[in-house]
Amino acid sequence: MRAKLLVLFILMAALDAGGKFVERDQPTFDRVQRVAVRLGVRARVGARRSANNFEIFRGSARHLIADTDLYANYPREHRDRFKYSPAFAFLFIPLAYAPWGLALLVWQLVNALALFYALTRLLKDRRADLAIAIVVLEVWRSMQNIQSNALVAASIILAFVAFEERKNLRGAWWIALGASVKVFPVAAGMFALPARGRWRTVSIVGAVLCTVLLLPLLVTPPAMLLTQYRSWLSIEQGDAVAHMDSVMGLLQRLPYLDDIPNIAVQLLGLGVLLLPLARYAERWSVRQFRLQMLASTLLYVSLFNHQAERASYLIAFTGIAIWYVTSPRRLLEQVLFGAAFLAIPAASVFIPGRWIRSPGVTLVRLVVPCLIVWIEIQVELLRARYRVAVPHESVPPLAEPLAA
Repeated sequence: MRAKLLVLFILMAALDAGGKFVERDQPTFDRVQRVAVRLGVRARVGARRSANNFEIFRGSARHLIADTDLYANYPREHRDRFKYSPAFAFLFIPLAYAPWGLALLVWQLVNALALFYALTRLLKDRRADLAIAIVVLEVWRSMQNIQSNALVAASIILAFVAFEERKNLRGAWWIALGASVKVFPVAAGMFALPARGRWRTVSIVGAVLCTVLLLPLLVTPPAMLLTQYRSWLSIEQGDAVAHMDSVMGLLQRLPYLDDIPNIAVQLLGLGVLLLPLARYAERWSVRQFRLQMLASTLLYVSLFNHQAERASYLIAFTGIAIWYVTSPRRLLEQVLFGAAFLAIPAASVFIPGRWIRSPGVTLVRLVVPCLIVWIEIQVELLRARYRVAVPHESVPPLAEPLAA
């Protein structure tokens, strides 16, 4: 089963990269179209998929080396602007100068296989196969827009695994990698808090994060890097009032709740996320509790991200997959998972029509089922009674929640 899923992930990456290469290369596209016509297949010339995000990523690396503003508009190169950190632009340098088709294939494989690997490292049994199968459609859809969300989800999961194995430095590197793409993966640092020597671990995470943020100094002067980070901060401040496909976007559509500041909602959500850990710190020795906290964190970083878009919900749906395969299969879990699966990947892939993809409908079908699952996880974390055991020095104990 796992080998077949691995082959499927590789084939998805190859097919998507190959299709985008054909679309980008006009002579190749014309030849493919002529072959299609001879076979009686009607090709829709105007329906080419976009590689715009990939062009933004590649362009950012070249702009970093050229000491030009990463966050300026470059309409001749691509639409929209680069919004990730200068560290991400630095890490993308090898793919910026590799041949376009090869670079795209490598990028798609890195994202898909990182998440595949993360789930196998996390679960290490047949539940990993089920979780991977559950997220296949979301991974495929993420590939269509050449997004980085699979890599972000993998970095959070692998940071969790590293802290479980008491490999704090490795966990810090995974957090730094995720944070170089999007700021929210810093939340994975909470997985180190219940361990002994937490402040030492926090120091390690901080040192590694600073190291990654300063990596661009290898190709750009300090003054220019400072300017780049100021531009990035300006972009982030300008986007701070956005709502997009988040809990804040949902509240904005409700009367009397449309003027609540994003930061207030995000801090409230963070408090709810951390409440089980603050109240029942001793439960961290129970693996079921830890897995539910991981699932909750993956949901949180999507639901409370004011810049969340459709593709961001790969992270949230990965959290739902982990929650589902590691929880008791009661009727409630079955219903909530079924609703989330139908509303998120199934609706996006199998239901035709622009109405299902309209901004208002997309907001509801993404946020509402994820929010309900997140609340259920938090309730279970607070309500369930766990058989807490003293953990082994190197291997955390496995335990199941007792009946409430």
